[in-house]
Amino acid sequence: VPKWIGRNHSDTGHFKPFWYYAGIIFSKDLFVFLDEFVGDFKSQRLYSMGPSEAILGLAILIPVLSVLVRPKSIWTGLRAGKYSFVLFSFVWTCLSFLVYSFVKYKTPWLIINITFPWILCLAAVLTHLCDRVGIFLFRIATTIVVLSSFAGFSWYYNFTLPYGEGNAYSYVHTSAGMLALTKDIEHYKEKSMSSRILVGVSGYWPLPFYLRGYKEFLGYVNTTDFDRYAKEYDILILDKSVRIEREGWARKYYRLTDAQESYTYFRRLEVDSDQVSFELE
Repeated sequence: VPKWIGRNHSDTGHFKPFWYYAGIIFSKDLFVFLDEFVGDFKSQRLYSMGPSEAILGLAILIPVLSVLVRPKSIWTGLRAGKYSFVLFSFVWTCLSFLVYSFVKYKTPWLIINITFPWILCLAAVLTHLCDRVGIFLFRIATTIVVLSSFAGFSWYYNFTLPYGEGNAYSYVHTSAGMLALTKDIEHYKEKSMSSRILVGVSGYWPLPFYLRGYKEFLGYVNTTDFDRYAKEYDILILDKSVRIEREGWARKYYRLTDAQESYTYFRRLEVDSDQVSFELE
């Protein structure tokens, strides 16, 4: 938790509204409305991660119905310490939700810090329900329903689509902007194999993976000084703040990550003294 609290005033590219995690678990439209009503982060929108979180949101009905059906029994059990773990995991869930919601730095995979204690709480509630009913077939049916509810999502996100923009759970999914940059670099290298590349931005990951075939032509220096490296390198990947015009250079904008934008400069190619234009798509 201290790590994410420390990022509350940095990494603005990952800043999300307070209702971000609630919008993932429940209906996003309600929390978009609340976010706009409060007036915080109006330019951002929530998005749904998928039905798996929706099931966890719907599952809140399990403990609620238990309390409504037998309130006296539940209250007596709480006072006797029978449901101490349920209470503990429920408080854990609520506190985790509040802490991670107040921290502006939010990413999809951090929601596990909220859903994990909630799953433990639901598991404990279901265990008490099964013990109370005492019917073996009911226990089997409950187990099958719970497992089948999550089996499909687990398979899809771990094997069918383990990474990529369609899987918001993946720790790093390459942005379309970074893929466009690597494609342009490959196109450029086809025309000039000996050209050198300078990665001059701080937020460049996972660019080294895509440029691993050009290791001997790569340099990594966090810089905004175009002129200092222009003689040594043919492609300069610089921060968005470096916006200049230089004869013999082509410039193109890329959004490499949520928190990193770039103006990349390509030296115009010459072959047999005839200018060859490098067309950027």
